[in-house]
Amino acid sequence: MKIVLPFRRLSYFILLAVSFLTIHFQLSSFAHADGSSAGNILIQSLSAKAQGLAEMYSSVSADVGDITALQYNPASIAFLNRKEVSVTYKGGIFGDKLGVISYGNPLELGEKKWGVCAGTLLYYSVGETDFVDLGGVQKTVNAEKDYAFIFSYSNRLGNNLSVGANGKVLRSQLLEKFTATAFAMDIGSLYKMGTISLGGAIQNIGTGLRYDNRTEEIPVTFRAGVSHQKKYLNLHQVLFGVDVLKRRTENVKANLGFEYRYDDKLFPIAFRSGYKLGEDSGKVNFGLGFNAGSYKLDYSMQVIEENGNSHFLTLGFLFGQP
Repeated sequence: MKIVLPFRRLSYFILLAVSFLTIHFQLSSFAHADGSSAGNILIQSLSAKAQGLAEMYSSVSADVGDITALQYNPASIAFLNRKEVSVTYKGGIFGDKLGVISYGNPLELGEKKWGVCAGTLLYYSVGETDFVDLGGVQKTVNAEKDYAFIFSYSNRLGNNLSVGANGKVLRSQLLEKFTATAFAMDIGSLYKMGTISLGGAIQNIGTGLRYDNRTEEIPVTFRAGVSHQKKYLNLHQVLFGVDVLKRRTENVKANLGFEYRYDDKLFPIAFRSGYKLGEDSGKVNFGLGFNAGSYKLDYSMQVIEENGNSHFLTLGFLFGQP
C-alpha cells in the first residue's frame, strides 16, 4: 500500500495535468488559428538518427534511440542507463545551419536512482537574405538567428512507465536587429510493454516572442506515437513505428519510420528510412548508423524536392557504468 497509493495519486495528477494542458492547447489553437508562428529552433531535429526515421521518435526511449529523444518526448530519457554526450550538425540547402550539444546524466545516490537529467544547447541560423533599411540602403543580413537551452528531467514510475518535462529558454534575432526572448516547457509520458512502446507529449507551452511591438507565437505541438522493436537470431534488429502530431496553426501530420540494424560485434550498422505525411517538402528521409564500443556515428539525408538535400551528422559517446 505504501507504494501503490503514492503511485496512483501521482498517476491521477499527471492525467489531470495532461488533460488540462490538452484543453488549453486546443483552445489556443482556435484562438490563434490566423496568427503566425516563430521559434523555428524549437521544431528542429536534434540528431541524425531521429531525422533518418522522419522524426518518428515520441515513443523511442533514449536507450533505443539517444539522448536527443528528449526533443520529442522528455519522458524518453528516464531509460538512459549511462552518461551520454551527443553533438549534431545540420547543413541545409538554403544556407540554414543547426548545431546541437546534449548531455544526459543518470542521477544516483548509493543504490538509489533519482531519475535522469539532461542539458541541451542549440544554435540555428536560417541563412542570409537581402534587406532594405528605412534609408533605402540594401544590406545582406542573417534572416533569423536563434539560441536555445533545454533542461530536462525524467523519472520512472515502476519499470515500464516514465514521465518527464523540459524547460526551455529561447533567444531569437531577426534581420540582425530585432530580438526577443521566450520561455516554454514540454511534458510527456512513455510506456513500454514488451516489444511495443507508446509515447506522447505536449510541447512548447509558453510565452510568445515579442519583436519590437509584434508578438509571434511559438509552435505549440501535441505529439503521440507507437513503435515496435524486436531482435531476431541475436543479429537482426528492427524498429518501426508512427508519430502523429498537430501544431497550433497546421493540419494533423504523421511521420513513419523504419530501422534495420545488423548487430555484428565487429561492424554493427543500421539502415534507416522515413516518410512524412502532410509535409509540403522534406517528406523522404534516409540514414545510416555505426557503433564502435561506446562511440556512435549517425548520418541522415532529408530530400527536399526540386531543390536538393539537407544533411545531418551526429557523434555520440556513452561513458560510465550502466
